[in-house]
Amino acid sequence: MLKMNKIQWIVLGVVLLGAGCSRDVSLNKEPVLFEVRQGDTLNKVARRLAEEKIIRDAVRFKVRAKVLGYDRKLCVGTYQILPGENLDSLLHKMATGKVYARMFTVPEGWNIYDIASSLVRQGILTNEEEFLEACRRVDLVTDMGVTGVSTLEGFLFPDTYSVPLNTSAESIVKMMVKQFHKMVTPEMIEAFRSQRLSLLEAVTMASIVEKETGVEYEKPIIAGVIYNRLRLRMKLQVDPTLIYMRILEKTWDGNIRKRDFTNPSPYNTYMHYGLPPAPIANPGKTSLLAVAFPAKTDYLYFVAKGDGSHYFSSTLQEHNQAVQRYQLKRK
Repeated sequence: MLKMNKIQWIVLGVVLLGAGCSRDVSLNKEPVLFEVRQGDTLNKVARRLAEEKIIRDAVRFKVRAKVLGYDRKLCVGTYQILPGENLDSLLHKMATGKVYARMFTVPEGWNIYDIASSLVRQGILTNEEEFLEACRRVDLVTDMGVTGVSTLEGFLFPDTYSVPLNTSAESIVKMMVKQFHKMVTPEMIEAFRSQRLSLLEAVTMASIVEKETGVEYEKPIIAGVIYNRLRLRMKLQVDPTLIYMRILEKTWDGNIRKRDFTNPSPYNTYMHYGLPPAPIANPGKTSLLAVAFPAKTDYLYFVAKGDGSHYFSSTLQEHNQAVQRYQLKRK
């Protein structure tokens, strides 16, 4: 197809306007939702609208967008297209971001405070406390046998979600917990039981795995290390639990202090044996699977190498050498 300049597009627009281009309406008999995705061009949007039989002609849509100056202004989001809605109205919605629903993504390893802050920054919610209060709806997981928790930390599944405008915090929380129920299969729950873990313990362990590494192949190994330390009655001694302890205390400033190691908090895995009382983040499926199906290993230690991966050791002597090599020298 030949490329046209702005003047040629306007001329074509005037011709089609006389043919009733601006009066072209959507073909759907009921309201439908259409998503403008990240990276979508005008051509892609027009083609998909025609393929989904929402509009008659992709070319007419593109011409009208060019004439109105909307061709480079289409906003990412989900739009409700009404029966008989004309192209001008549809294009105005997409160019001004009048979305029917908002998209938001929760990365693996975010905690409830990260999520609350992000939802407010994106304008989906008006205040963080509204979301945190909804996270205290622990009844949403009691039907899975989870008890003894004060928030839904760990059970808000990391994913990309689409929510209608003015959605309540409680509705968002329910949607995320529902996704957790969907992703954690009966087979996974049975695997947790075979490891002698309750669902709460499994999610707690998975949250530690999630915070310790972003390297997918390492997750089952780190889960194996945690299992080994628990079996041998060794303290876990993992830094992410100290960080979460400080987040709960509202004192986290980006640095672990010497006094943190003697803090009596139950989240201090340098002082207390076993897992912390509840998850420290919301783990993704790969971390949950790592806990369900850990690597069989004799490793008891690991140290960050500085490139995102870890060096694993079976003995304290080897571990101390790794610390000297990868951490102390780097500092």
